[in-house]
Amino acid sequence: RRSGSIERGIERYSVLRAIRAIDRADVAILVMDALELATNQDAHIASYILDAYKGIVLAVNKWDLASDLDLSQEQASQIISTAFRFASYAPVCFISALLRSGVEDLIDTTQEVYREWHKGLPRYELRRMIMNAIAEHPPATVGKRALKIYSVAQDQTGPPSFTFYVNRSDMVHFSYQRYLENTLRRAYEFKGSPLRMRFKARR
Repeated sequence: RRSGSIERGIERYSVLRAIRAIDRADVAILVMDALELATNQDAHIASYILDAYKGIVLAVNKWDLASDLDLSQEQASQIISTAFRFASYAPVCFISALLRSGVEDLIDTTQEVYREWHKGLPRYELRRMIMNAIAEHPPATVGKRALKIYSVAQDQTGPPSFTFYVNRSDMVHFSYQRYLENTLRRAYEFKGSPLRMRFKARR
């Protein structure tokens, strides 16, 4: 939206419509305006998509005006990357609804994200990779206590969901969870797909 140009009631209704659409979707395409890239409202809707663990594709519309804006795809991607650091794995497509350009690429990318969202990993291969990553970079100790990770299993697709069996689930630091997620993405990418990660104490 353009700031101050839409009545609050209309905007609230449009956001509710967007949330309902996200709930029905497997993959959500977040359409942004090339004239106003990555607004706060865009980030707000993106957070709903990720909180719902849906696949995400970022689409920049009105790209036919890019030459007038003196904006390249590289520059636009950099702006989006800065605004959407929390969704760095989301692919970006450039389209023009007016000229009907870029739409095929957008559809192909969305189908690819759908496949990534449903991707399952071989159990033994997953466990070996994670245990090797833990051996290379063990969790930090807190006093005399240390987090121990015994095993990992993928228990769901759509979204890809992983359960890590640990000694103390309350000792899993956010930074170490991010390390494990980055390990999974380096090996298997999961383009455009959030990962659900659970840590379960094993008694």
